[in-house]
Amino acid sequence: MSQNDKLENEVLKMMSRYITTIDSRFAFMTEGSDEIGVAIIETQMKQDVDLSCKQRIRFHNHVCYGYDFQCEQEGVSVKDTYLAAVKATKEVSGKYVEKFIKEEIINDRFGLYITKL
Repeated sequence: MSQNDKLENEVLKMMSRYITTIDSRFAFMTEGSDEIGVAIIETQMKQDVDLSCKQRIRFHNHVCYGYDFQCEQEGVSVKDTYLAAVKATKEVSGKYVEKFIKEEIINDRFGLYITKL
């Protein structure tokens, strides 16, 4: 059970939608359904970070980060933390381990981005 089920669900949906665009076998198996894609990812993912404000989920060689802007975080806006993380990841993208792929903000509540290892 995740500390923030809504955030985890958004992270998994973003990962599923992205993998569908780059992997024809995955797209075939999901038949365009977020629910099927999420279910497949859940069986093979590794959740590295599970906090109420932040999630980090790995699926094969991709990582999806999620931030919930409605969470309380002492002294720092979660949205500012997300924007700083995206900026820093873009700056070092491809130079070290992770390559920045895409970002998205959903309903001004969830900030998500994907990297490739």
